[in-house]
Amino acid sequence: MTKRTAFLSILAIACALVLALAARPARSEPGEEPAIRGTTTPSPIQRGSGADESPEETAPTPSPPQGPWASYSERGEHDTGWTLVDIDTFFIRLPVGEACAVRFDRSDCALSMILPVDPLVPDARLAIDYAPDWMADDLQDLFARLDPVDQQTYAGIILAAADPYVDEIAFVVAHTAPEVLQSSGFPTELLTENAEDVYAHDPYLDYVEIVDYGDALGGGDYYSTVRYWTAAPPETIPVELPRERYYWDIVHPKITDEAPAYINPATGGAAAPPTGRFWREFLFTHADSGYPVLQEELAGCLTLWEGNVDSKVNGAVGILTQWVQDVLDFGSGAERPIQPVRIYRLHLGRCGEHADFTAAAARAALIATNSPLAPDEDHTWNEFYDRRWVPWEPVNNYVDSGWHYEGWGKSFIGVFDWRGDDWTWTVTERYTPACTVTVAVTDSAGYPVDGALVSVARKIQNYVFGLSTWGHTDSRGQVDFILGDSSDIYARVESDLGTWPPGPLYKRIVEASVADTRYSVTRLLPQYRPRLPFLPASLPPDPDDDLQIRIRWDAIGEYVYGQNRYDSNTFSDRRSEGAADFFICDASAYADYAVSDTFDAYEVYEEADSADVAFTLPSFSDWYAVISNETHMVNTLLVRGTAELYCRTSTGIAGTREEAPVRTTLLGNHPNPFNPRTTISFALASPGRVELSVLDASGRRVASLFGGELAAGEHHVRWDGRNDRGEEVGTGVYFCRLEAGGISAGSKMLLLR
Repeated sequence: MTKRTAFLSILAIACALVLALAARPARSEPGEEPAIRGTTTPSPIQRGSGADESPEETAPTPSPPQGPWASYSERGEHDTGWTLVDIDTFFIRLPVGEACAVRFDRSDCALSMILPVDPLVPDARLAIDYAPDWMADDLQDLFARLDPVDQQTYAGIILAAADPYVDEIAFVVAHTAPEVLQSSGFPTELLTENAEDVYAHDPYLDYVEIVDYGDALGGGDYYSTVRYWTAAPPETIPVELPRERYYWDIVHPKITDEAPAYINPATGGAAAPPTGRFWREFLFTHADSGYPVLQEELAGCLTLWEGNVDSKVNGAVGILTQWVQDVLDFGSGAERPIQPVRIYRLHLGRCGEHADFTAAAARAALIATNSPLAPDEDHTWNEFYDRRWVPWEPVNNYVDSGWHYEGWGKSFIGVFDWRGDDWTWTVTERYTPACTVTVAVTDSAGYPVDGALVSVARKIQNYVFGLSTWGHTDSRGQVDFILGDSSDIYARVESDLGTWPPGPLYKRIVEASVADTRYSVTRLLPQYRPRLPFLPASLPPDPDDDLQIRIRWDAIGEYVYGQNRYDSNTFSDRRSEGAADFFICDASAYADYAVSDTFDAYEVYEEADSADVAFTLPSFSDWYAVISNETHMVNTLLVRGTAELYCRTSTGIAGTREEAPVRTTLLGNHPNPFNPRTTISFALASPGRVELSVLDASGRRVASLFGGELAAGEHHVRWDGRNDRGEEVGTGVYFCRLEAGGISAGSKMLLLR
């Protein structure tokens, strides 16, 4: 077994204060000027006529200020007479409507953080620590969307879990819609049973085995997956399933629109065990009279599949294909169930029942499986994963031959897969020649609108449309689709800022789509998005010139939220980039900003994905650097950054007193013992790379305090007794470790809470 290194190292956060943000600027009705104080009114928007046969509308290109408006940045960039006196590195989750700020205290010459209120109960934080590091952000996002009582419930389940089930249980909690978890009918004990059954089935399957990398006791980036044996002619080779495929497509107990539950096979209704059964155990071990047991059918099978097209001589996939045909007839009865347990007992179903049933049986047999859906053609089937997604439809004995749906006369516009948290994404290119369509949604001023629902449809007849797929916009206001060729593509946009087109219908955005073509269309909504009421300020001519701040931050991701069109559950999909607003202001302007009044601001950025700003404080007062997610509509941002405070030195040589020290050394910390803050001092004989971190008594890294280049001289870095996730650590002995100039030095610190 090996243990993965930590996915994300998050550095210590100083003070957690409440940022009180009051009412937002009013939105305007179409045709009115936006109620945005302190900004220039956007130019009037010339919208198109909206005729049905005109697929293009032109949106004005937004020209938000990109900063800096004015600054003393150049003074700081070229003047070396500065000493680093305080530093904070932060990783912050910013829900919509929230902001964070770094406060620069002139009197104490120190930094502090002003953060949104933490919505998590203490046990939720403990559960995040217990779960693998790589799922910590997703688990935090889920807990933040639950009420405190449900947070406590699911945190308790994770904390009570034992190895090797902790990661499987935590993953399902982190990636299940809040509506499911908060339902009064959801059996919480199913979370543990589901994970236990995954491991219980492993010994009976010779073509696959579970592999555990690390465990909850060791912590860190531990995870599990499966290793299976598959055909790679002329031999059979072992292949390890990607981590995300194991958790999403084997472990997750929700397949499509059914609710995870114990089901009475005789009625299809929810029932407590032993009458109620869950599909993972039921389909694997149970057989109605006269039907084969899946576990017994798979005994002795040595390969996942043999790579044979449309064949039942195909390893475990071939055995499962035959088993599905043996236990299910194709046809419609009076009942159309979606629960695999009930489908089995009826032994009857059409494509929908076969797809749900096959996916459940395959996951019970530790085969990563999903269920593609083409709603406008009223068809669904399956895919299994072996280094790629392989089309699979047991009812017709189809394996790895998705293109022959076109031979049926089907014309796909949108084919999508369905994840256990109810997010969907298009996979149309696997089944028909396809194009890429990007839909951008803006407000009337041309600013991107996040969280807008974009539905795609085919036109069946006048005023009648068939839904093909859907998606939700990110912070750029965009959503991408892979859609079929040779089709007219229609769309509809819905948001709190209005709809496009007006009314309940769809409108054409692409005419006669062409394969391997990229289409980009922009649609305007009738209302304005919120804007911060800042005024770009002019700096005074003679700054004090004794303190300089530097802010470096990146919007490293966002959570896109939306509702599934079929079961109305809300999903949360993490993306790898985001956008935020940023500005610097003094204490007086910050007070105005906090109550939504117009305020003077410097270094203003709007819709920025990052910034690196050096700013010499122009007056003797406290200053604030603000990163804001207050002007978006729905999505949550993830922001990482570093704030540094520099003081003017008398010699004009950065980081020195009279001269550079003779040698590089760790000077220790003061006070020691401490509660909760201490300052660590060290000296550098020459400029160079510095790594300063805190370790616990076992040698595990607790916090990374600094990593970067520093000048020669004496430096001081504060630690506030928090770990890399900004959480307070307990009483105990800790060690600070300095790595610089080819040396590594350490000293003991005692934290007393």
